[in-house]
Amino acid sequence: MSSASLPSQVVTLQTLGSRARFASFVATSEFTGRGLLFAAQVVTARLLGPTEFGHLAPQLVAANFLWVVLELGHDRLLVVRTSEAPEKASLFLNAALQLRIAGSLVAAAGAFAAVIEGMLPAFSLALVGWAVAESLVRAIRLSQIGRLRSHVDAAIHVFQRIVTLLVVVAMTGDAPSAAVAYGLSNGLVLALLLTLRLAKFVPIRIDYLQALMAGSLPLFLSSLVALVSQLDVVWLSIATSDATQVGWYRSITQLQVAAVLPGQVMASVALPLLVQQQRTTVPTNRLQYSVPFVDGGCLVGAGLAVASSPIERTLFGAAYTPAAAAGPPLGLAVLLVYLNWLFATTRIAGRQERHVFRATAAGALISVGGNALLIPSFGFVGSAWVRALTEAVTATIFVLSARRMNRARG
Repeated sequence: MSSASLPSQVVTLQTLGSRARFASFVATSEFTGRGLLFAAQVVTARLLGPTEFGHLAPQLVAANFLWVVLELGHDRLLVVRTSEAPEKASLFLNAALQLRIAGSLVAAAGAFAAVIEGMLPAFSLALVGWAVAESLVRAIRLSQIGRLRSHVDAAIHVFQRIVTLLVVVAMTGDAPSAAVAYGLSNGLVLALLLTLRLAKFVPIRIDYLQALMAGSLPLFLSSLVALVSQLDVVWLSIATSDATQVGWYRSITQLQVAAVLPGQVMASVALPLLVQQQRTTVPTNRLQYSVPFVDGGCLVGAGLAVASSPIERTLFGAAYTPAAAAGPPLGLAVLLVYLNWLFATTRIAGRQERHVFRATAAGALISVGGNALLIPSFGFVGSAWVRALTEAVTATIFVLSARRMNRARG
């Protein structure tokens, strides 16, 4: 399983043109796919209004959390492993899918039991289905990126989000129908991909399972703790009976998600390229990778901080304008997210996943404590400031760990 034993079989991007094509398809996939998903969320919010959207929002956030749980921390490792041994991509993908299916069965059983006990609304089962299908579709897409077939990933992702948008527009009338629309759309796309045999199920091999999971625990834990900061919508829904306030906050945090999209795209492009470059004798130019993250974070963060009110009014409608009060702290958080994407990507490419966990764990602790203290007095604006503080602490830990590593080398 060692990458060192496969020098003649590794697919690389040797020319500037091939790297540009790879990057352009990854960018198309992320910008267009995530942009369409953002559009679906905007349509949902406008069709439902702030109060009904506030009832749906905590379930959407919980579904996102479940999707990450089902990835078990090996999503980015799937890219790394298939980049190192692309001829074995189908075996790594098979291991990833079967791990996620096992986790999905447990999650579905738990959600059904919670609905029976009255702990969750019945429509949450549709969003569990969305999370399961999202996890499986994403594994198929990531295996294509690892094989440097970014054009296939782009086609899948864009098609998936077009289906989601169309089904949401056609079906959404209230929170339950919106939940069913999201679950149904992802289920249809997954069924099509399996029909096209983009994934094949064979008996799982322990050696591939071990190679895929090696180093995944720190990433799994870091993904979970990173998402804790995004559970503030759930904490807000628990701390207040005002669903309208929850709907406002969900809308402005969706703007933040859209604002950090370029950073996610750059991280998606940079990870396989950094892995490839580190396997050559050419020194890695870290400044080359850093400048776009810093410049992009400053530009987009400032835009959200200054222009959140007209953006909210234009996209979501006048009923969501009060959400702009959270714009300045979320703009600051956007800048820090860009920096943290840069730090995390370089650590993962260098097989230093434990540093990612340490930084995100520290941020998660701040998120939980900060929300408990600020939500009762400041509502959703307090949650926004906690997001900014969470990202600041995470960035600080990344910088301190980098300094310790540099001192140890020097």
